[in-house]
Amino acid sequence: MIITVTEVGQERTESKNNKSWKCTTVKYTGDQGDKEKTFRSFGPDYKLVASMEAGKTYDVGLKKEGNFWVWTSVTEADGFTHEKKSSSTRAGGGGGANNTGYWDEKFNLDKERFEFDKAKQPLIVRQSCIGYAVDYLKNSSSQPSVEDVLEVASKFEAFVYSTGEEELQNMEVE
Repeated sequence: MIITVTEVGQERTESKNNKSWKCTTVKYTGDQGDKEKTFRSFGPDYKLVASMEAGKTYDVGLKKEGNFWVWTSVTEADGFTHEKKSSSTRAGGGGGANNTGYWDEKFNLDKERFEFDKAKQPLIVRQSCIGYAVDYLKNSSSQPSVEDVLEVASKFEAFVYSTGEEELQNMEVE
C-alpha cells in the first residue's frame, strides 16, 4: 500500500490495568482516503514508524493477523506522487485529467513487471526441462553428453508448448 504521511504524532505513554506502554499515532493519506493508525510499543510494527516523516511517501507491506492489519515493512517510495482520487479514478475508470500521478505510475510498474515475468517464463520452462532431462538420462546405460541432455530437454520443452497428441506421438526419446 502506498501512503503519504501527513503527521507523525509525539510518542506518549498509555496505561490500563497497572500496565503502561508507549504509543505513536500516524496520520496518512492512502488509496482509501485519509486514515490514522496508532502503534503501540508491544506491537510488532511499532519500530517501523520511528523513521517516518510527515510529507514523505512510503510503500507499506501489510499482513493480516487475526482481526488486525499489521504493517510488516515501511520503505520510502521515491518518485511516487500520491494524490487523493475520486472513486471512479481509483477503480481505474475514466480517462480524464484526474487519471494521472500515482495510478498511472502504478499501472506502468505493474505492466513492466508483467512483461518481465512473461519474458522470464520460457527460461524457467527451459531450466526445468533440462533438470528433467538429466533425471531421465540418469537411467541410461552410457554416460550422456551435454548434447544428449539438451536434445532430450528440447523435446520436453517442445511438448510443454505443444497443444495436441501429434507432438506426443513424434516424441520418441531414445
